[in-house]
Amino acid sequence: MVKGLPGLLLALSIVGVAACDRPWDGASSAPSVVAPRAVEEAAYRTGSGVTLVLGDAAAGTQTQTIELSKNGGKLTIGPNSLTIPFKAVGEDVRWTFTLKSLPYLAADLHAVRVSDGTAITTFDAPLTLRLSYAKSPTPIPNPRLLSIYWVDGGNVLGVQKTSVDRKGQTVYTTLTHFSEYSPGLDATE
Repeated sequence: MVKGLPGLLLALSIVGVAACDRPWDGASSAPSVVAPRAVEEAAYRTGSGVTLVLGDAAAGTQTQTIELSKNGGKLTIGPNSLTIPFKAVGEDVRWTFTLKSLPYLAADLHAVRVSDGTAITTFDAPLTLRLSYAKSPTPIPNPRLLSIYWVDGGNVLGVQKTSVDRKGQTVYTTLTHFSEYSPGLDATE
């Protein structure tokens, strides 16, 4: 018989751990003390073994568009940013930074010449992209393993040299071309 509050709490914790050890979907799988369904739903796994970080679902899709000259500037959506340095382009350009939260966190970047609307995808100086993983529901046990991936429709096309700011909970990289970019974890690391 369990006596007192400490005994009751111990009994409840044992029952809770035992419940988590059962496979959540009825299939035979290795036991887990982590809520398996929550982990599955908090990740976007690609066919190449990379887990792309999910965005804050409440944030939805956010876009910032700005016209900048060769002097450069910065587009910011919360803690996420795209920095355009001096002389990255030689004329006025309309920059668009769209931050998508689903099905995975992604920065979709576009630039067009103001004079004629021609798309610009490469630059004379590297741009800096910073993405926050602070509000992601994706479990990130070791942020140092995060990288920014070049993606297209959930398929990984390449990996960018990435730096991690653990204190600021952001990852950043330099870009010389535009596409869609997402933070993620490589399962092989």
